[in-house]
Amino acid sequence: NRFGEPPATRADEVVDELADRMLERAAHHPRMVLFGHSMGALLGYELAHALTARGRAPDHLFASAHRAPSLPRGRDDVHRLPREELVAHLMRMEGTQPEVLAHPDLLDLLL
Repeated sequence: NRFGEPPATRADEVVDELADRMLERAAHHPRMVLFGHSMGALLGYELAHALTARGRAPDHLFASAHRAPSLPRGRDDVHRLPREELVAHLMRMEGTQPEVLAHPDLLDLLL
C-alpha cells in the first residue's frame, strides 16, 4: 500500500523517521530490541546509534545478512550495472527467488 510513495533516497532520513516512531512506542515499553536483515541490518545499526544519541539506547541489536560496518566494503557500484549484469549479479547472490528474476513485471518492480 506504499507503492505510490516516493522511495527514500537517504538512509539518514529513514533512520530519523524510524527513531521518532521508535521513541514514541518506547515510552510505553521498558525494553527495546532491534532486528535488521540485509539492508535492514545496516539501518538497525544506524538506528541504534541514533536512539542512543537521543538518550534511549536499545537493549539489543540483532543484525543478519550484512557485513559488519567495520569491514571493508565490496563493490559500491552494483546498482549502476547494466540491467543484464545486475540480474546476473542478483542470481549469483542467490537471495532473490528465480521466479521473481524471470518475471518481467516483478523484476521491474525489484529493480
